[in-house]
Amino acid sequence: MKNIIKFTLCFSLLIFLGVGGIGCSTKPKGDPLEVIKNYYENVKNNKSDESYELLVNENKAQFEKDDFIKLHNLKMQSAPLKETKIEKINEYKDKDINGTKYKNVVEFNVTETLHDAYDDKDVNNQYKRYVVSEDGNWKLCSSDEKTDIKEDIAKEMARVSGMYIDGRGQTKDLNKAASILTETVSIKPEYAQTYYILGTTLSKLGRYDESINNIQEFLNKTNDDKGKSDAYNVLGVDYEVKKDYSKAKENYNKAIELDNNNQYAKTNLERVNNLSKLGF
Repeated sequence: MKNIIKFTLCFSLLIFLGVGGIGCSTKPKGDPLEVIKNYYENVKNNKSDESYELLVNENKAQFEKDDFIKLHNLKMQSAPLKETKIEKINEYKDKDINGTKYKNVVEFNVTETLHDAYDDKDVNNQYKRYVVSEDGNWKLCSSDEKTDIKEDIAKEMARVSGMYIDGRGQTKDLNKAASILTETVSIKPEYAQTYYILGTTLSKLGRYDESINNIQEFLNKTNDDKGKSDAYNVLGVDYEVKKDYSKAKENYNKAIELDNNNQYAKTNLERVNNLSKLGF
């Protein structure tokens, strides 16, 4: 689970794609520095509605407001924002940002300090953000390429579930984790990793048939041999507990074929072989 939780922490919840040109030649009134400061202050204070309203229309067009708020709230659980340092580094009369041409652009360096709740430590990130002229107002614009916010939500839900699974940053609660992961599947069915984490969680809860179904779904969706090896090992455990030792051995062997360094599968296979010798 630790490997799943290790991730690039960032509170830049901005997704961007655009074409053409927008903005006007006259600078809006006010201070663009205050706009970007307000955005991160809203993030810090868990005011995601207010943060959303400070984004350019091109950013808003890429995702639903509810998805933005959900992702924001998940990040507040896994890595809440503690502090932000903002430094103005440049100004442009015209600038292309990911295919959209803006007028009156101010470029900032953002250094944020997040608290990684799983590892209970602070993490620093640094990146660029822009404040641009739009409809007579200063608005915050991401320089990031477009991403899939549904997948971002799924990944973040997996991280939060990991906190409950391992009791890191949350009280250990496998049922809570399973509920989060079940919701994750409904949000982003294509995200393979959810099925693996859900399958292992259900196995720990003794819900072996459900575990088998989810692990099989993971195997259908991934091409990663290491991941498949781990998944076949989970299937072996499920079948072993169900006393189907033939299928248990079959899956342990598949795990070892895909990753000869899978010591869990080797140990489990040896145990099942010994049970077979004893007539079980």
